[in-house]
Parts: sequence; structure tokens; C-alpha cells
Amino acid sequence: MRRILLFALGLTLCASSHSFASSDYAGELLSLGVGARAAGMGNAFVAVSNDASASYWNAAGLSLLGRSEALLMHAERFAGLVNYNLVSYARPLQQEAGLGVLVFRLGIDGIKYTELEDPGEPLSAANRPRVKRTASSADYVVYLAYGRRLRERLSLGGSAKLIRRKIGDNTAFGYGVDVGLLYLLGPVSVGLNLRNLTSSPVHWDTGTMDRILPSVDFAVAYTQPIAILGSKLTGTIGTYQDKDFSGLNGADALNLGLECKHSDALAVRIGSTLGKLTAGLGLRFYDRAGVDYAFSQHRQLGNSHRLSVSLWL
Repeated sequence: MRRILLFALGLTLCASSHSFASSDYAGELLSLGVGARAAGMGNAFVAVSNDASASYWNAAGLSLLGRSEALLMHAERFAGLVNYNLVSYARPLQQEAGLGVLVFRLGIDGIKYTELEDPGEPLSAANRPRVKRTASSADYVVYLAYGRRLRERLSLGGSAKLIRRKIGDNTAFGYGVDVGLLYLLGPVSVGLNLRNLTSSPVHWDTGTMDRILPSVDFAVAYTQPIAILGSKLTGTIGTYQDKDFSGLNGADALNLGLECKHSDALAVRIGSTLGKLTAGLGLRFYDRAGVDYAFSQHRQLGNSHRLSVSLWL
């Protein structure tokens, strides 16, 4: 265990030691989280990661799957301005291993380009802007992930991801690698996900290039059955993956989550992401399908809503 953690830390330091040019917001599309269950728990999910969203959160969790699962998700961010859609599939393999494929699209459609009716004249009541054309901004990301249990308590996993970006008439292509660890100790689980180990490059057709710098997600989760109520309580706390903590300190720089599941049929969740409230509900039907909803607070840009459907195959 100690050797593996030292090796993972070494990879992170090596990846971050190179002086690559990077954009402060190049990696924002990869930091939105996956699944309504995780969103309701404040996105503090790296140490849980036991469902079809594991390809994103921590690929080591794919080794814990009991059966195949499909996940469909739709989210509307910032009062419906941004649409976020996702499809994920994960299945267990032999020798306590699992495989996952995840695809998502993040887009803003119907962006209006305007011009004056008479471009040679100044703006006036008689010379007003008109819509010249509409365009869209869309990002597509594909994750291919694998996780395997190395020892009774320790699992290791990795995700390779492909990125395609389109903003107006310009396009870009990128790639990256994540490596995750999951350590189980009774009711406690410890998760570590090293993102963008290779300082993920994103090449634009304009000849420019962005770099998504490495970052580390770390979380601890504790699960406690409550026999008298027929329920199970899971609490989790984790670091925020973005490298920019400006204006944040103490608890506001952490993600917090709590889930209470009753007889595996109903789940109630609450959490906090960067000091902003999250909450959610989950329903499970006949052990074959589930529906999860999450709410995320944002006072300046409007609240966000996320809905996901899980199918167990």
C-alpha cells in the first residue's frame, strides 16, 4: 500500500513539474461531476464510487461492481443556460475487476451572432442589431476506464479520456489520463484520484494549445447501518479538485456529503460544494431501475438541477 501511494504521488509531482502553458479554465468541462447521486452528496464521491459513474470519479471503484449498470443523466446548469447530457455503462469482469465507458456532452445552443442593419452607420433607433446567424458551443468527452482489486482492501484503476471541443467555427482535440486508488477498511473507505497526469493537451485548429494541469481529488467516507430503522447512513468529505482556491478557506474549500438510504428503496441526500448547498432524492424500483434527482445552489448564476436514471442489467 505504501509503495503504491508513493508511486502515485511521484507521478503527480513529475506531471506538474513541467512548465507548460495552461488556460485557467481549460479543465472546467472536466470538473462538473457525474450523476445526480454524487451531486446531491456535494460531489464528495471519490471514496464512494461504487456505481456506473466510477469511470469519472475513481476508476478503482469499478472493481466493486456486483453487476452491469447503465447510467443516463441530464442536467441544466445556471437556470437552463447550459445543457449537460451523459451516458455511462459499467460491467464487472472476472478476477474482481470492472470495465467502464462514459460519454458526455456539455453545450450551449442557439448562440446569436448579431450585426447592425447598416454596418457602416452607428447604432440608432433606425439602425438596430439583427441576428446574422446562430451557432453552438459544445464539448464532448469519452472515458474508457478499468479497475481491479489488487488486495483484499486495495483497488487500483485508470481512465483514458478523449476530448473534442467546438466553439463557433473553431474545434479542438485533446486527451488525458486519470489514476485512482480505493482503500477499504471496514466501514471506512479512502479514495484518491489523480487527474490529468500528463497535463492533458488540448490542440486547437488555430494552432494554439491549452494544457489541463494535474490535480488531486481525495476523500474519506464512512458507512454505518442503522438496524432499528432499516437504513444505512453514509457520510463523506473530500477536497475540491479545482486548483484555484481564491476566496475559499476552511470548510468552504471542501465538499461534504451525507446519504441516508432506507431499505435500498429510498435515499435522501444533502451536501455542500464550496460552501453552496446541494440536496437530492433517490428512488429504486424492483431492484432493476433507479431515478435520482439533485439540486445545486448558485446565487449569482442561478440554481442547477440534475436528473439521472440507473438501469441494472
